[in-house]
Amino acid sequence: AYSQEDLESILNGEKLETQCGYYDSYAQALKNRWFVGNTTFLTAMHLYGRPNLPPRPLLVVDEAHTLVSQLESFYDLRLSMRRLVRLLAGSESTKKQKTALKEQWAFPEIKSMKPDTPMETRHKDIIQLLLYLRKIVGAIESKMEGNTYTKEELGDAKDFHTRCLLLMGELQRNWKGWVYQYDDDETRSVIRFEPLSIAEQAKELFLELGHQRIFMSGTIISPDIFIEELGLKPTKTIVIRVSNSSFPAKSRPLLTGVKGGLMIFDKKFNGVRPTDIDKAADAIARIAKNYPKQKGLILPYTDTIESLLVNSLMDNHPEIATRLLQHTKNPHEREEVLSGFNQEAGSGILMSTYANQGYDNEHIHFVIIVKLPFLSLADTKVRLRMKQSEVWYQTYTVRLLLQMYGRAMRSKDDWGHVYVIDAHYDHWFRTRNINRLLPPYIQEAINIGKKVASNTENA
Repeated sequence: AYSQEDLESILNGEKLETQCGYYDSYAQALKNRWFVGNTTFLTAMHLYGRPNLPPRPLLVVDEAHTLVSQLESFYDLRLSMRRLVRLLAGSESTKKQKTALKEQWAFPEIKSMKPDTPMETRHKDIIQLLLYLRKIVGAIESKMEGNTYTKEELGDAKDFHTRCLLLMGELQRNWKGWVYQYDDDETRSVIRFEPLSIAEQAKELFLELGHQRIFMSGTIISPDIFIEELGLKPTKTIVIRVSNSSFPAKSRPLLTGVKGGLMIFDKKFNGVRPTDIDKAADAIARIAKNYPKQKGLILPYTDTIESLLVNSLMDNHPEIATRLLQHTKNPHEREEVLSGFNQEAGSGILMSTYANQGYDNEHIHFVIIVKLPFLSLADTKVRLRMKQSEVWYQTYTVRLLLQMYGRAMRSKDDWGHVYVIDAHYDHWFRTRNINRLLPPYIQEAINIGKKVASNTENA
């Protein structure tokens, strides 16, 4: 935080340099009329910065379809036993000390919240969790007062302490609006707290930074859902649609006629059926053979499907398997792979669950979407939100699908073909009336895709 003397110097036009580039930029933002910043940093500084960033006449938010999830991340909390031990014992503690702490600070013996968990049970569980969090906060405060943290550890401790206090306040204010889930009810090594909605908090978190706001995105599928999730007033919100695309439709067809397997969970196999994985691999091979000199991208959506597909391609289509590139979850290694793949030369095919959205590569000319990107119904929050609104669930699926579609073409002079090979697509599209949620440029791409498929069959 800045001192009063620092603030007076900043507002008087003096340049103040710190060891943190973010704070230097924040100092400039305090005194300038216009500035550009990312949503996460601005929300953090609005909540915790000193002084608070004053509201401006206008707030412009790009990539606004991500705003809800970014704001939710300031309220949700993922607490692992590993992090808790690190906060309370320090990184230099012995294995024996860590084991003792895990026993001493074991998570409450409650079950993960489910959609049908009775309100009385939820209330009792929340009380136990609040008492547990209060105990953690007290222990961290004692360590901070005793100056037992290193400089690096103190930053993590302060962040966790602040987030715990924020969470505790919300749980006390509105416990019915929260979901709590363990990663596993038996081992209980990680617990997650998530808000069902941030509609009431969105203004305080971020939106009050601007008296008037402009939200921009190519994938706000349902304005009504968007308005509801951010707690905006419909009577004071105007929706402006730009229905045309500067990207020629003939250069960006969406093809759904090549069928792979049915990418749904089968209890018998504890996952997707092996025969359906092989069907998906066969479809990938048929498509890839049409692009022998072009780069491609395969989006499997889950790590498990990715692993099974690679095995199937290696066994049944080795000529395609030799073109595959993959990366691990390690950020440094992943960036090295992506950077190399971004080079113009080659005919490689990247298979990645990371590249679903936000990944740009102008040299990719075909994209294969293996599985429709449904949110997991095993997640209690998703189940409860879907129970409230079926449209909400389908809106998120369509939005993720359009993000995947966008990986194929990054400029109006580019070209790229996108294939959806999940055999569940036609049934989903028809029974859920998905056409009503699609923007005109996607409907146009689907129509072009049908014509391309028809011409190919008749050739």
